Amino acid sequence: MSKINSETRITDNKGTAAFHTYCSHHKPSISWRAVSNDDIGIDGEVELYNENGEPLAEIIKIQLKSTEKDKGYIKNENPNNKTFTFYAEKDHVEYWQNLPNDVLLVVFDNRNDANRLYAKKIENIDIKNTGTKSIPIQFNQESDLLDVSKNDFLGKFSRTLNKENPKIKSIPTGEEKLISNLLKISFPTNRIYIAPINYDREEIIKSSWQTDRYLKKTATAREVALNALSQQGLKFSSDWTVFNKQVITFHDLNDKNLPLSRIVDTSVIESFSPEEFYSISDDHKSVFKAFLRFCLQQILYKLKFEWDREDKIFKYRVPFTIDKSFEHKEKWKGDKEAKRTVFKSQYWEKGKVYYCTHFAFSVDIVDFDNQYFLCLNPTWLVTINGNRKSKIGYKKVSQLKKLERNKSVYNHLRFISYKLTYVDLFTKNYPFIQFEDLLKLEIDKVIDEDTWLKVASDEEKNILKDREEPNDIKDEY
Repeated sequence: MSKINSETRITDNKGTAAFHTYCSHHKPSISWRAVSNDDIGIDGEVELYNENGEPLAEIIKIQLKSTEKDKGYIKNENPNNKTFTFYAEKDHVEYWQNLPNDVLLVVFDNRNDANRLYAKKIENIDIKNTGTKSIPIQFNQESDLLDVSKNDFLGKFSRTLNKENPKIKSIPTGEEKLISNLLKISFPTNRIYIAPINYDREEIIKSSWQTDRYLKKTATAREVALNALSQQGLKFSSDWTVFNKQVITFHDLNDKNLPLSRIVDTSVIESFSPEEFYSISDDHKSVFKAFLRFCLQQILYKLKFEWDREDKIFKYRVPFTIDKSFEHKEKWKGDKEAKRTVFKSQYWEKGKVYYCTHFAFSVDIVDFDNQYFLCLNPTWLVTINGNRKSKIGYKKVSQLKKLERNKSVYNHLRFISYKLTYVDLFTKNYPFIQFEDLLKLEIDKVIDEDTWLKVASDEEKNILKDREEPNDIKDEY
């Protein structure tokens, strides 16, 4: 069967010919070179010359799209403000922005034999915060029109000669301060105590079968240790761990009044600095990070946050028995004293249950050059009656996330940071771990937000605008 010259191919050839004609008749002339082999997102390139015919050492990559149908590449056409939208594939936009050359997106509109060319430079499109597979790029039918009679291509697009923006891929200069989601961790006592366990694992497991705290043979070392304490009628806080049949804690195991010392051999207690311990091996570093998470559970429990094992996040505890719809707020101080909603219950008559929204956050412990940081990521959790996770709660969390802007997330982080760092005469500080304020970074590059907004669609501009938090998470002053 012979090959068919499809309508799409014919339209593409018309677009290529129209752009070639434009380049040939432009003064000074523009050299157009089509890509001979198939390329990803690039159809050719142009080389620019000055009025004397001397090359400017500038080559611009061209992506050319052609249409002759109303249902083609031209979308959202608005005759009032003379605009339309082209939806580019996300992978293509990422490719264009990674190229060292400037990239020009050219759209050939031949509907009703219009024979019009529009050109838009590709710069600083924020693709990380777009969840779709396509990126909207808005064209203006007047300012983005390629009119050969104006001979203004260099004035618009040359790095050397354009008057509005000397660099198509501009590099903003200056300094900018970034607020990270990292809290530096320090260890005031600078000591870790380690001692071997003094019980037999199998005996503890068998003894548990006679109690209401039944252990399986596959129980973790920590579960067995907790049961060993329980069988002696003892309890202890969560800030310890078990590794290689040894208990590891910041608490001094030499203290015979310490419940934890009852399950270790106190004759062979060792003491290390945190750095001495986690520097032994990668395994010891992993154990140290896990140990810090148990310490964090202890710290946050006193701050009314409890560990949710299923979602692996810290959620605000139910303040009291739920018997009505209500909101609970916590006091905190940023620039000034405020109250923040951390828990809300709403009664659902049909299911006869309360849907509860908990302020929450996940944490990670990271290290850089032997300095340890707590990495915070604010979120929300929806439960039924304050305990059981709601199967449709993710929808409510998704709604809240969509409402949040930069300021909302920033204030979430400041609130958590305030809770972890606040100390007064009436607050008993956790003696083994301290947190500093959110880490601030100064960089010698600025984020050119004006450029982002210039190329963004109206919907993107609305998203990028920083506003006050929505009512259900807004601070009250």
